[in-house]
Amino acid sequence: MPRLLTCLLLLSVLGLGAAPAVAADMIDNPAYQQWAHFKVGSWSKMQQTMSAQDQEMHTTIEQKLTALDDTKAVVQMQVTMNVAGQTMTMPGHAMTIPARIAKDDQKAQKVEATTKAGTEQVSVSGKTIQCHWTEGTMRYQGSTFQGRWDTSAAVPGGMVKMNGTVEGDGQGGKIEMTLLDFESVK
Repeated sequence: MPRLLTCLLLLSVLGLGAAPAVAADMIDNPAYQQWAHFKVGSWSKMQQTMSAQDQEMHTTIEQKLTALDDTKAVVQMQVTMNVAGQTMTMPGHAMTIPARIAKDDQKAQKVEATTKAGTEQVSVSGKTIQCHWTEGTMRYQGSTFQGRWDTSAAVPGGMVKMNGTVEGDGQGGKIEMTLLDFESVK
């Protein structure tokens, strides 16, 4: 379950990393784009519930944009987990998200099939935001997510909701992730 959770957290919140590549093979990084139009200090806070192997895990994920330039975004991430009544706050860490990635790296996170898509307004902490939702299958580092995910350009990091199942390494479980609050620094 720990590896599955790690892959899922990366899939749902942080997007793609990067590897060195020739400039001609580089493309815009979708994960960077989710932060690029925000100012430093913008943040989001998500709550996740994951059920797997007869256990339920509740996680709070806080992300804050701490640096941004034309080459990278730096996002500070803080994760607090509650498993079987035990609360653990993981050490915070900074995630550097490059503005450009190797074209082949984009294949690491791939939407395999979209069954439905649309838009809707969602209320989050008293703020109404426009969301794009997609139902389908997404693959990331050996894990497969099947369900629905909602994103919004109004939210730092982009993620608003995710609900479905995830499988990987012979393990599987249900996941529900919801945006609790966010602030876009002006």
